[in-house]
Amino acid sequence: MGSSESPKGTEARKPSSRLTESGVRANFSLPTAPTRGSEKPKKHKKKRNQRTRERIKEFGTFLQKWRLDHDKEQEDVAKKMRLMQSRISQLEAGWIPALSETSLAKLADAYDGDLKLFRAKYLGARFALPSVVQDLLQRDVLDVDGLAKWERDLPQESALWIVAPNFVDTEPQHRNIRDAVVALLQKGCTVTYFIREEDVGLNSKFARLLTFFRGSDALKGCTGEVRWYLLEPREIRLMVTSFVIAHPDVLLRDARAPKLQGYLVISADGKPTYGIDMGFEDLKGCVFSLVTLIGEKDAAEQLVDTPGDGVFSVLDRRLVRKRSLLFRSATGEKI
Repeated sequence: MGSSESPKGTEARKPSSRLTESGVRANFSLPTAPTRGSEKPKKHKKKRNQRTRERIKEFGTFLQKWRLDHDKEQEDVAKKMRLMQSRISQLEAGWIPALSETSLAKLADAYDGDLKLFRAKYLGARFALPSVVQDLLQRDVLDVDGLAKWERDLPQESALWIVAPNFVDTEPQHRNIRDAVVALLQKGCTVTYFIREEDVGLNSKFARLLTFFRGSDALKGCTGEVRWYLLEPREIRLMVTSFVIAHPDVLLRDARAPKLQGYLVISADGKPTYGIDMGFEDLKGCVFSLVTLIGEKDAAEQLVDTPGDGVFSVLDRRLVRKRSLLFRSATGEKI
């Protein structure tokens, strides 16, 4: 009756404690697991899901506006997607599940929209992405091999501008870029480099590239041309990254320039890694900036063929700002 033993099971529930050196009793037991109804993570998850639903309504609003701007009815979209009209109404009201790439493609097709745009709007709403990131998601992204293939596939007699403050075309791991330029020269294209002044001196990277071009059997008798403009330090500061632009000359003849295309080159550890498709306005700004730069340099010196092996001459940095390498003379002979 006067036993001090605890009831069965009570001991297991006692906190595990001991006296510390200071005489304070410290508790070292594990915290009791909360009941199912009081789990804080689930409350946080509920709030997070609610915020996601609120954001995703933006995509529903985008779908509705796109449909109305293109004079389409919900019945038209539902029929194309083989869904009930009520389901389309739910989508436009913001009741949107997690969409796979396949589902996004079907949705874009049903609304007669562009998949890249729809993907960017959906991901932007779902993950609260800033407009700058959404804009990038709408563009093509190519790796280095993809960039090289894009260059090789340009049509005959195209013009290609390569702005390369960090010139790497002669490095072994980027041989595919150099080979793409060779393919363009074989098709009679004009390739223009914009490079740093130090990259064109004796034994420089660009001089080694020109040596390769001159000695390449693949380029004997070809009708292509390599041009280059030297960027002064103040000009390099304005061009903090590399990019390539195809058909820049078209913009000077047609303000809409349907063929104008280019990629901003993203580098990691100083090496090109990806190319992001440049928007038309960005391309137009770059082309006009470079046209101004070319005009200034051409006005400073109207250059003719460099005497002797002047490709490897030490250049007068105060005067010489452009060089040109032709593979055929005016009479068609190999230079």
